[in-house]
Amino acid sequence: MIVTVIQFLTVSVLSLAVYRRLLHPLAAYPGPFLASISNVWKFYHYMKGNLHVVEQHLHHQYGPILRTGPNTLSFSDPAAFESIYGFNHGFEKGEFYAFARDATTGDGVVDIAKPIHALTFNTLAEMIYGPALSSEPWTETARGAGILEVFRALSKVSWGCSYIPFLSWLMSTGPMIRMTRKPTFSAAGLPTGIAALVSRTQLLLLDEPNMVLTANQPSIAKNMLTLEKGVSRYNDSDTVWRECFNLLFAGPGSTAAAVTGVLERLGSEEGKEWQQKIRDELGQVNNHSDSEVLSAVIRESLRFSAPFPTAFPRKVHLGAEKAIPGVNRPLPLGTLVSANSWIVSHDERTWGRDAGSWKPERWLHTEDYAGKRSMDDNLLVFSKGPRGCIGKDIAMTIVTEAVAGVVAKWRIEKVGEMESGGWLEMQIGWCGMHFTSIIA
Repeated sequence: MIVTVIQFLTVSVLSLAVYRRLLHPLAAYPGPFLASISNVWKFYHYMKGNLHVVEQHLHHQYGPILRTGPNTLSFSDPAAFESIYGFNHGFEKGEFYAFARDATTGDGVVDIAKPIHALTFNTLAEMIYGPALSSEPWTETARGAGILEVFRALSKVSWGCSYIPFLSWLMSTGPMIRMTRKPTFSAAGLPTGIAALVSRTQLLLLDEPNMVLTANQPSIAKNMLTLEKGVSRYNDSDTVWRECFNLLFAGPGSTAAAVTGVLERLGSEEGKEWQQKIRDELGQVNNHSDSEVLSAVIRESLRFSAPFPTAFPRKVHLGAEKAIPGVNRPLPLGTLVSANSWIVSHDERTWGRDAGSWKPERWLHTEDYAGKRSMDDNLLVFSKGPRGCIGKDIAMTIVTEAVAGVVAKWRIEKVGEMESGGWLEMQIGWCGMHFTSIIA
């Protein structure tokens, strides 16, 4: 009996592999063999943190359309990105989204990765909830101990599990949800981690919203709570809490990756001259956002070191079968399609042969307004269209002010190579810098 079952399973698996490789509607699209028969290939490279690099190399090998899973296609062309994430409603989210070192070394090198992550988290927390959340930075409180590590782990594991349907289902079951949300406590018995943050934010927005509403300081939550019923942007208090918490969960990691990526480039040998150019122009403008040099450095760094190295898949619905440029035959309904912003941002057909080089001058030396507009349209790190990142303006404000503040006070020099991995967002493990004060 057992032998029969094993034989049946073996034949079933081999038959499925043959179908996916040779007879599946996507069999005509090129890609690695393992990717055509299983998502395990993608899961493996995602958990290693190098999926975006592997897919970029494969796009160079196979072309602008790449089969990255049994039912998944990846596109590297900006026009395809526009079709998938723009205003075409034939592409929708599918079941994929169903998933519920020391800072300073002895030689004067500062690891800026963790302090910048804490900065972006605390800044966003105050922008969202105002001063009512905490009288001091949340990550420096007893309740906030370890919150950054928890957020990093959750964003890494949850997205990775989505590549394997069984793991996605398993992580969405009641017991697993209760286990991952199990409260943790400090030595003093105070709740810490996710549980503490959830408890505090629910208190502010669900139980005692006046703590937010009576604060003198403006905040996103306060703005949302003051909207009256009948206003198009009105949401009930539970929805307000969820939207605010989602923004806090999604924003700090990618924003930290953006800030660190800009400073890492400025601290490189080719970036040192751009530090001085920024300082020179900052003294001539009223607002940091008015500096064209700073804007060029930030935009080029976001292109070069995209904070989101992960593709966000969409399912093909009726009417979108041939909506993507370059697709010559109708895609089967239910096909997952995506365009990785990291890969698109390094596409030589769009950015030229120097796409792999960091050159802020490309944003300053455009011949006309149309050229600059075209470059802005192809800067896809925050996606685009109605499904673009809702926190884009907040993130750009934090990046601009943080980079301007550092460069205005210090000369920075990169030490060694930045250690990072590409999961849901680019996670920086280590980024060493030397700081020399330029203020007497």
